[in-house]
Amino acid sequence: MDLTSGYPFWPAKNGFLKTYEPLDRSLACEVLVLGGGITGACIARSLVEDGRDVVVLDRRNFGWGSTCGSTALLMYEIDTHLRDLIRETGQGPAVAAYGSGLEAIEKVEGLCRTLGAGEFRRRDSVYFASTVADGEILQDEFETRREFGLPVEWISSEDFSRQFDFPAPGAIRSRVAAEIDAFQLTHALLADGERRGARLFARTEATECHEREDRLLVKTDRGPEICCGHVVVACGFESLKYLRRSVPVRLTSSFALASEPIRDFAGWPDRCLLWESARPYCYARTTSDGRGLLGGEDVPFQNALARDALLPAKVERLERRWRALFPRIPLELAFPWTGTFAETGDGLPYIGFPSEQPRAFFALCYGGNGITYSVLAAEMLRAALRSERHPYADVYSFDRKKA
Repeated sequence: MDLTSGYPFWPAKNGFLKTYEPLDRSLACEVLVLGGGITGACIARSLVEDGRDVVVLDRRNFGWGSTCGSTALLMYEIDTHLRDLIRETGQGPAVAAYGSGLEAIEKVEGLCRTLGAGEFRRRDSVYFASTVADGEILQDEFETRREFGLPVEWISSEDFSRQFDFPAPGAIRSRVAAEIDAFQLTHALLADGERRGARLFARTEATECHEREDRLLVKTDRGPEICCGHVVVACGFESLKYLRRSVPVRLTSSFALASEPIRDFAGWPDRCLLWESARPYCYARTTSDGRGLLGGEDVPFQNALARDALLPAKVERLERRWRALFPRIPLELAFPWTGTFAETGDGLPYIGFPSEQPRAFFALCYGGNGITYSVLAAEMLRAALRSERHPYADVYSFDRKKA
């Protein structure tokens, strides 16, 4: 299935970058990574840096799944409010989940600087209330975040109106956020991994996995087989077909547009990241070449054809929303697209070894923060293979406890 359609901005901006050959021979390795998007790329590069023998497979060309459809807003905040997450998981895990996002943003910045890729830019994140009732909820959420030391400020409705061209009953400003080019960073991670010894094969799908004593035998659609000690499943929502248990995941179709370059971002102070309290929510950012990106209009996923048929109407709605948010910024549409993503019930990913599949590490980096979760997943797997306990292993475990 095509995970995106229309004209995703990132491949148009970057081009193919590099095309990898498919698997044409059977081989053996220590760790087989399934999925060559941002999650698989982070994991593969981290493991080969740690001295592991790594092979990466992707059923598409690398980075052409959900990664190329992402708008790549980098935030520590998750779609579930902290105060709600505390009720869901307990105070310790909830606060740790938010704290792990703060740490991950720093790590993504380090990766972008080290590799000279990703176009990492610090931005503030402004989370604004869509209604008066939501304004009261957000003020309570602000107090909760401030209580636990998160870097937030409250913007009153009066201050908001002085800064923006549209009204809001209030907003939470977070001082730690960023924007990146996830497609470019994915290819830089893969290229660095390949230089360190990783073997990368595109357009090759793993079809079966059989246990052989202390090894796994993975068959592919092209015929060659891979014998490995561990398999890492990092294929987005397509990972679920490899998982032996059911997890509460819902599939969502999201829509986005990118403008032509803009000269003056009047009414968009500091080109901050914007998102709202309404569900589904609208979100906005800018790019290194001066474009605006606007996304949202999410609907439950049915099938790719139904999703794609909605694209013209959804883009028209996004254009109207742009005019309401940014009345002084003319919109010239350049790239409209749609993609399919996955969300969990509590807004947190599932990362780790399911007890019934002790040689299969799953990085189900679902939700609005797939990029930061990808960095955390890479660290968690590296620790596990060293027989070390990662501090966030229980927070994102398949068997995490509920409050």
